[in-house]
Amino acid sequence: MMQNRLRNIAYIYALLDQPGFGPVGVNKIIERWAAFNLLDFETTSGDLAILDKIDAQAYKRSVETWIERLEHLREQNVGFIPVYDNRYPTKMKDLLGRSAPPVLSYIGNPDLLSAAAIGFCGSRQASPNGLDVASRTAYMVAKAGAVVVSGYARGVDLEAHAASVNANGKTILVLAEGIAKFSFTKLKSKTKGFVNLDNVLVLSEFLPYDKWSVSRAMQRNKTIIALSKALIVIEAGARGGTIEAGKIALKMGRPVFAAYYGEAGIAEGNRILIGMGAHKFGKAPGTNSPNVSRIIRILSQDEYRTTTQDRLLWPL
Repeated sequence: MMQNRLRNIAYIYALLDQPGFGPVGVNKIIERWAAFNLLDFETTSGDLAILDKIDAQAYKRSVETWIERLEHLREQNVGFIPVYDNRYPTKMKDLLGRSAPPVLSYIGNPDLLSAAAIGFCGSRQASPNGLDVASRTAYMVAKAGAVVVSGYARGVDLEAHAASVNANGKTILVLAEGIAKFSFTKLKSKTKGFVNLDNVLVLSEFLPYDKWSVSRAMQRNKTIIALSKALIVIEAGARGGTIEAGKIALKMGRPVFAAYYGEAGIAEGNRILIGMGAHKFGKAPGTNSPNVSRIIRILSQDEYRTTTQDRLLWPL
């Protein structure tokens, strides 16, 4: 049974490896396979040739190559969750539809995919104040039992992941590259070498050997948003991946909390997002600690509704 599952993943990766086959097209083919209860996807290779989409023999060779690669990756404790697997997060399929990644590859604990989570997004060149805000907020969110989700980039992302680990909390590292490229080195450098794989999930939606790219970083932001009940934005620029992530989250109906240090110090992207409907995110009244109470509250809610009390100030 395991060998059949691995072969089916190889068939999907072989499709995604073909020019012109993206998630939407491949998901349509998977739906077709499922409609005919085809548990062994090999039986459809002739159909694909008939459609003049790919060369059947080249496709079969690609499948065999992928089987070898997947067996090697499995030996390195890499797992795979196809879109038709009951472990695949429903919240991703609900929000992303047919554009949901056909396969998720992972290292660590896949049970975190079904847990309530908060996303973090921010500048790679965030100020010391911004990094501190990200770290303290993620620590408190993790201590409250939420999974911290971010993109494992330097700066805000890494601070959020490390804070969760240091709180003995749970975190999901959503990669902008293939899982074969992954290393724990950055995270271990921030956590004194300690990483508990029961509390960590490394996730990739790309072909395992894909390299990092700007377009993949933008695409993986949608996965971060889909996995999260809210998105916290730290120091977004007027252009770039962070502000685009905030805009996408707002468009998708996810609440966005933008760090607000006062009018003199607010990042331009944060100002823009607040103008579009993001909530100002600041200190709890009378303290120096992040006010995470309303963020935590939405973890148990199906929907989030704004009140005027949600708009708090984080002064310099």
